[in-house]
Amino acid sequence: PSRAYTVFNHPFPCSKGEKQLMLETPADEGILFQRPMKTGSTTMTSIILRLVHNRGQKEYGFDKCRHRTIHGSAFKFQFGHRKLDKSFLFSIIRDPTKKAISQFFVSISNKDLYIQIYPIYYKSV
Repeated sequence: PSRAYTVFNHPFPCSKGEKQLMLETPADEGILFQRPMKTGSTTMTSIILRLVHNRGQKEYGFDKCRHRTIHGSAFKFQFGHRKLDKSFLFSIIRDPTKKAISQFFVSISNKDLYIQIYPIYYKSV
């Protein structure tokens, strides 16, 4: 079997995290999750939050390790400028058809919220 990525051979990327839970500011170290919409990212975010709290407290004496898990682009969070040896960047993907179907039903069931998130789709409606 082949490996898509090289093995992460660095220590766990934990630096002292900020007090706020979900910051939208750039970060160059820590657990960096590129969080796409409608891919199960809420579940992954809850796992990451438990991880950064548990590892930060038990192994490093911090309240939590630094992390970013907000919806947004890698460009916005400046992940391209991250410290490679002090960060772990990852994302998840979903079958495009299943994602589109899920997004469609969310847009129908919660149209007002969806218009705020994706106003470009509703310009012609």
